[in-house]
Amino acid sequence: MHEQSFEVRLYHGELHSGSQLQILNAANTALVQTVTGSWEMLQFMHAEEIATGHWRLKTLLRGQVGTETEAQIIKQAGAPFILLDDRVVPAGLQQSENGLLLNWRAGLAGRDFTDEYYATQSLAGAMRALRPLSPVHLRCKRQTNGDLAFQWIRRGRLDADSWMGEDIPLGEIAEKYQVQLWNGETVLHSTVVTEPCFLYSGSVPDGAYLRFEVAQISQACGAGDVSSLRLLG
Repeated sequence: MHEQSFEVRLYHGELHSGSQLQILNAANTALVQTVTGSWEMLQFMHAEEIATGHWRLKTLLRGQVGTETEAQIIKQAGAPFILLDDRVVPAGLQQSENGLLLNWRAGLAGRDFTDEYYATQSLAGAMRALRPLSPVHLRCKRQTNGDLAFQWIRRGRLDADSWMGEDIPLGEIAEKYQVQLWNGETVLHSTVVTEPCFLYSGSVPDGAYLRFEVAQISQACGAGDVSSLRLLG
């Protein structure tokens, strides 16, 4: 957890601190919007009301459920904050509706279902939940013949918290990864592999600054979030 803090102003309601065990069981989860319009999901352990409706949130668990990239993007003062409590429920999309542009109506509960109280917005949903998480623990070992041997560990969204088995469930029909090796802005090699490893046997310019990128591939939505490793050729 990060010993960082930020402050929020609530229109109504209140926040509560939680124990570490409660946080690890998904308590105090919230969304904060970035300057690009995307959202970071985070959790907070400590909530202190420093003025009426003005809260300071501390001890943060950042970049949850694959929002590591969003965690690195600046959040401006006044950015929207949404507490994900039991009043936030799934939209109930059917599998056939995943990725389709649908018209959504949002407004004041208890009011007439009219344009006076409800707004309409066209959005496509459910694809983020299908997008594979970025692989972790990328490493490279140079072989005696000069080849570069890359390895990584995949992550998953399906039953990935269990420590009972040797590995987490695959969560996909087949295991596949998109890998690319870059020299600056030039792609030296691009391919798809079916194991969490890749051996590069091509030539590398002396002194080149290389960047290795890997993303797991989903049949439902293609390549997921990318992880990268930089090294000197």
